[in-house]
Amino acid sequence: PLESFKVTAQNKGINIEASIEETIPNALIGDPARLTQILNNLFSNALKFTEEGAVKLKIRQQKDFGDRVKLQFAISDTGIGIAPERVETIFESFTQASQNTKRLFGGTGLGLTISKQLAELQGGAISVESEKGFGSTFFVELTFGKGEAKEDEQDVIAEKEGDKSLAGLKILLAEDNVVNQKVMQRFLERWNVDMTVVEDGVEVMEAMSQNNFDLILMDLQMPNMDGYEASEQIRKMDDPYKRNIPIIALTAAALKEVREQVYAAGMNDFVTKPFNPSDLEEKLYNHTRK
Repeated sequence: PLESFKVTAQNKGINIEASIEETIPNALIGDPARLTQILNNLFSNALKFTEEGAVKLKIRQQKDFGDRVKLQFAISDTGIGIAPERVETIFESFTQASQNTKRLFGGTGLGLTISKQLAELQGGAISVESEKGFGSTFFVELTFGKGEAKEDEQDVIAEKEGDKSLAGLKILLAEDNVVNQKVMQRFLERWNVDMTVVEDGVEVMEAMSQNNFDLILMDLQMPNMDGYEASEQIRKMDDPYKRNIPIIALTAAALKEVREQVYAAGMNDFVTKPFNPSDLEEKLYNHTRK
């Protein structure tokens, strides 16, 4: 997953480093999708809040139980850090380092909350050590079974997913997380969708003023202008075609209050991250082809 962060890191002049302890077995039995999402969330945050220096991933073996191993994944950054009073609440829903930080960097949103839940669902734990102004280190501890390397079946499954013919659709993706952009891009390209990517609400409005799209995939938590405000502005546009464009919210959790806010802002639907490809495909089809 680190490959997808390289461009962002290079653009900011930040180094990405990774080290894996040699004692760790080559093949492990676990949940690669959940692990990837946890690491992606933590890496994305680390990069977002780091303006200089490096973001590092260290994987080490904590304990060998014979047929299982307990690993620790440590993601450290040289970013803005977290104030002591915030460390305890950082994994709670909707916590922001500060309103000023949110405006500059975009919110951490539900990424940390989701990561904590995903770690605990697998019998693991997540914690943080941080000093404001000197960076943070997030620790994820998970236990894996030992196994033999097998062919990854995920791509095979993805290839078999039905085609509802979304070919030629023009979709505007508003998403500031590079990993989520890449994942979305992978499926939309497979469905022959013409995709334009922007990173915040301001860029959404610019793209809308210059082009016609069939649908918008709108992340809710973005810097400068979030998905709610962008949707409200779109619903006030003079051009009736643009004003009524279908908007699907991308949200990390389908909480009741989030759903209500999504519809109140004029959005038509939502998909939760990590998204289910067939669910996304069906919603794109329903809002554009029916």
